[in-house]
Amino acid sequence: MQITLSNRQQGVLGLVGHVGAGHAHSAGGMVQDDSAGFAVVGSLFKEALALDTTIVSVEGNLENGMIEVVTAGGGIGRAFAARGITPAEQRLMGAIRGADGLLCQEAAVNAMGRIYGQGAGEAASALEAAIALAVMDSMSKASRGQLRLQSCALPNREDCVLCGVVEMDGIPVSLMLVLNATRGGIGPDEDYEGNVMLGEKYAAMKRVGLDMLPTIVVESKFYRTDWSDGIDRPCMMVRSQKDLDDSRMGRVLCRALEALEMDYQYKEDAMPAIPGSLQQATCRIADRIIQLAGRLKEAETALEKVEIVAQLNRLVSEDAGSVTFMSNHLNDRVRGAGLEPHTGAVLSLLITREEKEKWKIPLLTPDDLMKYCRVLLKAVQIFAEE
Repeated sequence: MQITLSNRQQGVLGLVGHVGAGHAHSAGGMVQDDSAGFAVVGSLFKEALALDTTIVSVEGNLENGMIEVVTAGGGIGRAFAARGITPAEQRLMGAIRGADGLLCQEAAVNAMGRIYGQGAGEAASALEAAIALAVMDSMSKASRGQLRLQSCALPNREDCVLCGVVEMDGIPVSLMLVLNATRGGIGPDEDYEGNVMLGEKYAAMKRVGLDMLPTIVVESKFYRTDWSDGIDRPCMMVRSQKDLDDSRMGRVLCRALEALEMDYQYKEDAMPAIPGSLQQATCRIADRIIQLAGRLKEAETALEKVEIVAQLNRLVSEDAGSVTFMSNHLNDRVRGAGLEPHTGAVLSLLITREEKEKWKIPLLTPDDLMKYCRVLLKAVQIFAEE
């Protein structure tokens, strides 16, 4: 399929992908590469622009904690780590020169070893954000004005979007890349993920019709205990809540997967809108923190104290990611994937327990990227034929 930039104002459907910098852990024992959507949708822009997104330079400033990433396409991205950059971290960052910036979580993990949100892994999270910004900047520059990098102008956040229209064998499709990143690398804060229609992001979406088009939200490569433990090999997952999301788009994705003979699961009950659910989950996390703090208050021995603090650290760096990622009231409407009701469906890649146990934190691979793209390209064809 040939992919080119289009001069049309909007497509016949939308594809949206985001990266949540530092959002490696979430609810239900979920561990993920939350940059999958960014990589997949970004690869379509990359193809249309004939762009090189290779990382050619990474610099960490020891004085102010600023990280600067430069791509072969001339893009520059900057983000800072709240507790600064050590000389060792500065050296480690250099190892990702030559990596593809589209796979921004993979690059950040390959530099730092792991990635955590909630302020537990600031350098890796900030590096991921800087890589994503550099890729988006390179796309904006290469488009000669057809694609505009738009800041969401949010306090203490680096959120930005890149919207445009491409043609896939003549079929116009509106695309949007989203970066969700909190300043200092302390994220995640993903109120502006998916096709959430807010503020400057909403204005950018309207310019290419994404406020009204049926949309596929491309989501993470992930492990989740209750879904993954029943499979013996990775499979694609389509989610479209019955009577709430766009069931037509869910069926289109399923037809594409069947045509490609790919394993998949289709869930119509995985994303209910339950008012107050995230607020309640936040209270449960808070109660656990309070319980551990109470135990620490009474602890006498060094071993007791260090074991309690270790539990607290794990709770904050992992489990708390299930509640920090979005504001409570917003989640009541758009749910965990940031999907506005009645607008579309979600495409993800589910991995096995075995893969999760090996990698600890999943990373998108070039093969995974190609699998996602094949599904989307087939889905666009099927949608246009209906």
